[in-house]
Amino acid sequence: MNGKNIGSLIKKLRIAKGYSQETLAKKLGISHAAISKWERGLTENLKMANLVGLKQIFNINIDDLIQGIEHHGEETDEIPDGNPSKAKINQPSSGLSRRQQALLGLFEGLTDSQKDALIRDLEEKKQQNDELLIELLKRKAE
Repeated sequence: MNGKNIGSLIKKLRIAKGYSQETLAKKLGISHAAISKWERGLTENLKMANLVGLKQIFNINIDDLIQGIEHHGEETDEIPDGNPSKAKINQPSSGLSRRQQALLGLFEGLTDSQKDALIRDLEEKKQQNDELLIELLKRKAE
């Protein structure tokens, strides 16, 4: 974990949301001094509960947060060669992994109602996993 990369990403995300350090600290239940230390790269290891909180507040993948990486989506309706599996929809500027490309290809082959149902199901499972992780972290902290 690189403290400077994480710190600069947290600051960038915080400012983009229009949050002060104090506002973000209140949302996480910590001091604004802790946020300041993170942003200045003075803290190498963030607690898992704080990582989960940042993930939820900024809607960012924990792995990306730990690495200090922010992915920007590039939306396009262009469908190369008329093949939806080759479309670049919300593709990160760094490119998609093979796994992401495979999932996108499969997803594009579904009907709109199947896509909507799948998205709802995945969002629900993600929320359940986040809640379980938070509960585990709370129990571990006790």
